[in-house]
Amino acid sequence: MHADLITPSTRLQRATKKVQDKWMLTRETWNDSVSDRFQEKYLEPIVPQMQLTLSAIHELMQVLDVAIAETRDDG
Repeated sequence: MHADLITPSTRLQRATKKVQDKWMLTRETWNDSVSDRFQEKYLEPIVPQMQLTLSAIHELMQVLDVAIAETRDDG
């Protein structure tokens, strides 16, 4: 039995992709130094942070799976 963290991680990936897609559309009409700073400050950190978060979720799933299996064995 897997702890269900797959669904939230999938939602996180989709949301990040949606933000990136919307930003690309926005850049077609808003392309100046302010938009550059906005991108650098708020958007560029999203992808690395998402990757770290997904990695942590994966590790947590493994730990929870082991804990669930160990509790099941004791029962």
